[in-house]
Amino acid sequence: MAGDKRRDAGSTRAGYMAPPFVQCDKCGEMFDASAPENILKHWHHELRAPVRSPRELAERMAQRSRDKRFDPYIRETFRLPRLEARQKAEDFYRQWPKEGYDTMVESWAEEPGDIITFTMRRSRTSD
Repeated sequence: MAGDKRRDAGSTRAGYMAPPFVQCDKCGEMFDASAPENILKHWHHELRAPVRSPRELAERMAQRSRDKRFDPYIRETFRLPRLEARQKAEDFYRQWPKEGYDTMVESWAEEPGDIITFTMRRSRTSD
């Protein structure tokens, strides 16, 4: 349109300031966080700033892998005498069947005095 003075988002004219875009964690959509209607649309989403460098992306991914909220498994560690450890593992498999919860003994170690330390792992939800 002739005479239209609106500026496009890619404008590089002096005095133009790009709006603060953020990325929605839930849907991945980039949006202008300065516009109230956008904030209301994504109010229930966790917001994050866009990635600025490969290093920042790597750091964010490493943090996410350390964050327990994103771990698909629940782990429980036990330290019991051998016979009690065997019974505890059997009970765990009975309560959380391997077929539905991907239950397994993730690690175990034998300690002096016939003590077994072991970690049981299962998925958060059944298949």
